[in-house]
Amino acid sequence: MNGESEEVQTFCLDNLKYPKPDFIKLDVEGHEFEVIQGALNTLKTKKPMIMFENWLSREDPENTLLPIKALLKCGYKLFVPMWWIGAPSNQLFWPKPHQAFPKGPRQMAYVSYEPETRFSLRDQINFFCCHEDRLGEVGGVFDVLDQPSPLP
Repeated sequence: MNGESEEVQTFCLDNLKYPKPDFIKLDVEGHEFEVIQGALNTLKTKKPMIMFENWLSREDPENTLLPIKALLKCGYKLFVPMWWIGAPSNQLFWPKPHQAFPKGPRQMAYVSYEPETRFSLRDQINFFCCHEDRLGEVGGVFDVLDQPSPLP
């Protein structure tokens, strides 16, 4: 960021007169908690899938954790997208920019996330969030892993 700011008009998602979304992408530069607060009714009733960017703030750890805690309280389960690399590597892999993949077939894996581990992960993460009532919908699209297991 260049230190400049601009004032913009904001609206609560719950107050908009549009059809409620089935999927939400949040990338609001540290204001995820405020957006979630303005969408609580939508999150609890429509239960949209959510992808949200979360930046680590060691100076303000609560700002890092507030949106995570709010989504958990609404019944969401959070996942970290990673790659599962099959034989011969057989490992979960989280690539860094310009890093080569290990040998083996690749499959997108969404690994269960526990909030206690947030400060041991990299600074920027895009979490995939699925309400517990909708977990069955994502199993056919990609594997949701609680524990890594080999690919068939």
